[in-house]
Amino acid sequence: MTLRALILDDEYPARAELRYLLSKAKVEVEVVGEASHAEEALKLMKALDYSLVFLDIELPGLDGIALAEEIRKLKKPPQIIFVTAYEQYALKAFDVNAVDYLLKPVNEERLNQALARVAKTVQPQPEVASLPKLVAEKTGKTVLVNPADVVFAFVEDGTVYLKGTKEVLATKYTLKELEDKLAAFGTPVFFRAHRGYLVNLEKVKEIVSYFHGAYSLIVEDDSNTEIPVSRGQSKRLRELLNL
Repeated sequence: MTLRALILDDEYPARAELRYLLSKAKVEVEVVGEASHAEEALKLMKALDYSLVFLDIELPGLDGIALAEEIRKLKKPPQIIFVTAYEQYALKAFDVNAVDYLLKPVNEERLNQALARVAKTVQPQPEVASLPKLVAEKTGKTVLVNPADVVFAFVEDGTVYLKGTKEVLATKYTLKELEDKLAAFGTPVFFRAHRGYLVNLEKVKEIVSYFHGAYSLIVEDDSNTEIPVSRGQSKRLRELLNL
């Protein structure tokens, strides 16, 4: 069973370190959300079902203990593991039914022990691919994206981006992972036009035909972006669109 996790910490290096430790954990954990303040984290937890959430305590605005009280009110509250540099909040943490209280820097063995306890209590969850949302980043925040709002996805310098009508959002997917996730959603149909592009066929407004059976797709974004179709994918395009 894979545990779906949300990390809340107002310091990016702390989130990155925990994400790295979780990638090596004995229990399989998929980090599908990050937040830098409590309100953002609560919004994500109301949108998706998480198995567990890692909470820092001293945060801007609502602190981690107060957030834990709000989490307990959710219809399907995730398990809570506090990760903090301060020892003095441990009793309060367990008053809000936290599974564990880890001190920074996080010890790998203690983390594995905490995850093992969570794994014993968490009910199996549907795979994240069944949720019709994509996870992306916008100005340092985690956002949820409706696939229907994506015009195309592309790779640049090793990062996969989602292009909407106007904005561009970074993701942590590989293009193959994104392609598989979108295929699982079923609709809209995304076409692998080129090894570096996935195109929402519902957002194509013009098909340009060239000599020797080559094509390019002009899409409905603010730049009327023209996306090349590789020679190998031209046949597949003709099949999909009955050209």
